[in-house]
Amino acid sequence: MSESSDFWDFSIRVYGQPGVADACLALQDQHGLDVNLLLYCCWIGASRGAIRESDLKSAFEFSATWSANVVRPLREVRSWMKTAGRQSECIPRADSMEVRAEVKATELAAERLQQIGLESLSEPAPERPLAADEQLEAAVFNLTCYLTLMNLNRGQASSDDLATVVTAAIPDSSYDTVVLALTAAAQ
Repeated sequence: MSESSDFWDFSIRVYGQPGVADACLALQDQHGLDVNLLLYCCWIGASRGAIRESDLKSAFEFSATWSANVVRPLREVRSWMKTAGRQSECIPRADSMEVRAEVKATELAAERLQQIGLESLSEPAPERPLAADEQLEAAVFNLTCYLTLMNLNRGQASSDDLATVVTAAIPDSSYDTVVLALTAAAQ
């Protein structure tokens, strides 16, 4: 896959920061949030500002459909192969794990396509880069809108996990500043 994606590059950078993968997976597992949409809200906030409600709904609908039909089925196969699938005495374990690795690579490629699709729905970046405080305010706003779409209030999603993700996404912000911004948005 050769298409370049600013959003994908951003996601790889953010997801690789200490604690971010665990925070994203906790928000996914405990609250049903889509990691790609969490990162999208932060990326839009950092690079473009506050998202319009109609744009977030379009991103949400695209992402929900793609995830339900492509990403989640691949994730389920990969997870099953890691646990129950490796218990089979009929299939050599090494072969099973090789296929599982291929499924994992396909799942990652599907997530990259999801991000390319999400990026195509975004407005162009403004000519003037946003200041760190503008990025933080927009990312928190975007995440709050996403939580509302998911019928979650800010108090239901872990502030620590959200703060970990946002702090990694907005490098010029401190964890404490992010927590304060998330707390203010919840009120």
